[in-house]
Parts: sequence; C-alpha cells; structure tokens
Amino acid sequence: MIRSVRLGLSLCLLAGFAQAEESSFLQGFSLRLHGGINNMTSFDDLNRAIHDLNHYFGRYGTWVEDAQGGSDFNWAPNLQVPDLVNRSDLGITLEKDLLTWPHSRLVVGLEYMEGSSGASNIWEFDVSVGNIEGVLWDSENLSVSTSLLTARYSLKDLHLPLHGHIGLGLGMGRLDATGRFSYGQTVFVDTDPEYGELAPFMDIDASHDGTAPAGRLFVGLEHERGPMVLTLDLGYNWLDFGELDGSTTLRVRNPEGEMEEREVINVPDTRHDLAPVVSATFIHLRTEAIYEIWGIPFDDRIDGALNSIGVDPSAINYDLSGGFVRLSLGYRF
Repeated sequence: MIRSVRLGLSLCLLAGFAQAEESSFLQGFSLRLHGGINNMTSFDDLNRAIHDLNHYFGRYGTWVEDAQGGSDFNWAPNLQVPDLVNRSDLGITLEKDLLTWPHSRLVVGLEYMEGSSGASNIWEFDVSVGNIEGVLWDSENLSVSTSLLTARYSLKDLHLPLHGHIGLGLGMGRLDATGRFSYGQTVFVDTDPEYGELAPFMDIDASHDGTAPAGRLFVGLEHERGPMVLTLDLGYNWLDFGELDGSTTLRVRNPEGEMEEREVINVPDTRHDLAPVVSATFIHLRTEAIYEIWGIPFDDRIDGALNSIGVDPSAINYDLSGGFVRLSLGYRF
C-alpha cells in the first residue's frame, strides 16, 4: 500500500515537473508571418538584356532586314518589355528569446521566404503587302527562396509598448530563372499543313537555376499589444547568384510544319542575352532558304556571333542584392 502511494506521488511530481518545464520552454517563442518588397534597385544584367531585345525590335531596329533581307515591308514591331525593379515576398519566422533583461532582449530565429518577379509583353502586327500577320512574345520570370538563421537585439521604450531592434541573418538562397521568346507569323510555305494560318516560327526557352549564400542586415520597430506583435523592418539583402546552371533551347519551324531544335554555337554555357541569338537565327533561316533553292548544303547550326547587332551574346549575372522593406504580424507565446 505504502509503495503504491509513493509511486503515485512520484508520478504526480514527475508530471508536474514536466508540465512546468514544458510551460517554461514555450515562453519567449514567437511566430511571425511577413510580407514585403525586396531589391529596390535594378537587376542590372537582366535589365540590360531586356533593353537589348527592346531596342532590336524597336522602331529603328534591324529586325526587318534580318528576317526579310530588306525594308520593303516596313513591318518592324516595337516590342517593349518593362524593367524588373522590385520583388515581392511572403514568409514565416519562428523566434525564441535567447537572453532577456529588464528593458532589452536577444532574439534568435529561423526564417523562410519565397518571392518572385517578372515582366512580359506581347505584340501583334500585320503587313499590308503579302497579307502576313504576326505575333511576338517575350517574358522574364524569377522565383527566389531563402532560409536564414537570424539574430536581433531589441531595446524597449520606457514609456511606449515599442521595441527598437537591429539584427542580421545568414543562410542560403535559391533562384529559378526562366526566359521565353516566341515569334509566329502566317505560314507561307505550301508544304506546311498550316499553310495560310498563323503558326509559331521560332521559340527560345531559357531555364536556369542556382544557389548562393544569403545575408541580411536590418533595423526595425516592434509594437506589442498583448501577445500580438506588429513589426516593421528596413534593411539590405546580400544575394548574388552570379552565373546560373541550366540550358537555353532554340526551336524553329521546318518546311513540314514541325518545330525542330537547332544547335546554337558561340554562346555562353550559362543564361545569356537573346537579342543577338534572335538576330542570328533570322539571318541563318533566310540564308538557309536561299541555299536550299540553289541546292547547296548548309550547316544546320546557328552561329550566335553572326548577327546584325555586331556583339557576341554575353552571360547574365544574377545579383539580387538590394534594399528591402517588410511588415510582419506575430504572436508571442
């Protein structure tokens, strides 16, 4: 009987200690949901490539001569894709008060964020001579995620329910970048099943990705109302992916109406600007058609360096470093 009472008391004491430990452990935790705007500066290399393609298809571009061998049709479209400037994000942060003092605290946490940015445009045109319709479409899209360990030091206002803080984060980031260029027009080859119809003539798909160390330095304010916390952060992100891994695939329409992949030489292995490749492809297809009429063999490969722009395709570096502003809503346990 006595042993049973002792065992019961021991179990009760252990359960009490466990509950106390659990309650103590949960204290000081907070969970925050946040959203904001990142990279309030230019995506320099990618925007340069966008500008090059815009200029190539601009009012004074050389697309007509590349595609037709002259300017008789006067049908140069003016394709304008906007710059990429900001990147929106959504994320979640789990934090724990590591050290606390009467009017300050040191907080550590784990943060995950995902965000994206993109730009595109479509341009339709027609030609009075030849009854030809056409369409152009160009797009660039970025998808970014980061996982960071964070630490911040918060100092409480003596009169208001406010904390001011300064902090930093270190971790890794991942980037998925896709670019696409499409060109289509009325089919004028009678061996094509879609003769006389609007159909794709050229597609370029660029799909690349990469990982890089990520860093963040920030300052902010926290407004507490009971267990709820509203936080505003301002800071700077370091996130330079450099050159990405992946592939850029070019497909063109053959006389039988099939989209066939073509090899492009003299281009970087990483993601590169598309304007010289588009120009070189138009020149190649026109020359290939002439050689076919003459019955002269012609290399199927497209030389990216042989274009009307006069520059070799250059690699795009993805440096996404820049300022950010973020608002979050949290709950302190």
